[in-house]
Amino acid sequence: TSVISFREFCNHAYLFRNNSLIDLGQLNQDGSFALSINNQSTTVGYAIQLVEDGDPDTADPARQRAFVSYDGGAIEAIPFPPETDGLPDGIQGQMTAQHISDDNLVIGIAFINVVDPTDDTISVNVRRPYIYDITNDSFQYVPAFVADDLDFNGTLRSMNTLGQVVGWGAIELDNNGSSVSALFWDPAAPELSKPLGTLGGFSSQAYDINDSGFIVGLSDTAENFFRNEELAFVYDNSTDTMTELPEFSQVDEFTRSVAYAINNANQIVGSAQISATDGTSAAFLINVGATALTNLNDMIACDSGWNLLIARDINESGHIIGTGTFEGEVRSFLLVPTADSTPTNCTQPDSGNGGSSGSTGFLFLTSLALYGLRRRRK
Repeated sequence: TSVISFREFCNHAYLFRNNSLIDLGQLNQDGSFALSINNQSTTVGYAIQLVEDGDPDTADPARQRAFVSYDGGAIEAIPFPPETDGLPDGIQGQMTAQHISDDNLVIGIAFINVVDPTDDTISVNVRRPYIYDITNDSFQYVPAFVADDLDFNGTLRSMNTLGQVVGWGAIELDNNGSSVSALFWDPAAPELSKPLGTLGGFSSQAYDINDSGFIVGLSDTAENFFRNEELAFVYDNSTDTMTELPEFSQVDEFTRSVAYAINNANQIVGSAQISATDGTSAAFLINVGATALTNLNDMIACDSGWNLLIARDINESGHIIGTGTFEGEVRSFLLVPTADSTPTNCTQPDSGNGGSSGSTGFLFLTSLALYGLRRRRK
């Protein structure tokens, strides 16, 4: 007799609190993903939802639906904007939530209908960046780069305490083609969004903004056609300048880095390639204006068993979350700063530590799946 064993896997959003995970649940289908949390422990993200089509002989279609969870409670669907009403048959409204502020403003992407007021024609399923006010149950859309772009498609990723948001949006190129440009929008000048340009290439994306107006993200360079080069940048909104972040010095042919987050102390975290042969990357930390990246693997005990690959976020206390491998298995990490900031230099062949723990610049803590948590702004 042979026995066949099946294993089923699904993703659930969670809240990490007091060294334990709180399952936030799902809607009516497996799959939920927490992307942001504020200081009131209100969490947002998106979940998979089945839509009953009324036909028992066909599978119900699935869609992404933005959700909110209050202080560890079960997730609740965020309402769709009214412009999703009347979508054609076979097209399901979709919506994700990317970030929530302490004022309970949610930003994300919604697929909506856009009506041209000049001839009443409808553009269907436009990917429109939105701001949703939970308290007042009201939507507004972040505008395009030019006033007459009714079909503007965009994505929002982060908001600072001033209500300024960043992300990216569709932009026309001089050759009549199109690409995406990093986007900045200010409620003090709400008529249009501002494109931030690139590092010499065709596209860019902004992932985070702090209260001083520093923006971080990823941009093509002029080398993109030859080496597929995409590099991390910091953009100074006060001077309208985009600056490439440094690279790890051992890389001969550098091709990719990305800056995911910046806090109000102007500390930036992300991931950068350290090998030109196999594409291996390492999590990094750098201050605005510094001339070298800090490999976070050089700031933990050398015998920890960890390899830190991606730093996703950093809060105002300097806590860093991200993804790496622990004894060969993909896991997520939390780094907590300590009083000892002496590097261990674990990645340096001449560090002389022989693989011992040495000093640690961060107290290294583990959790089961910390990837889904975002910064609490203070």
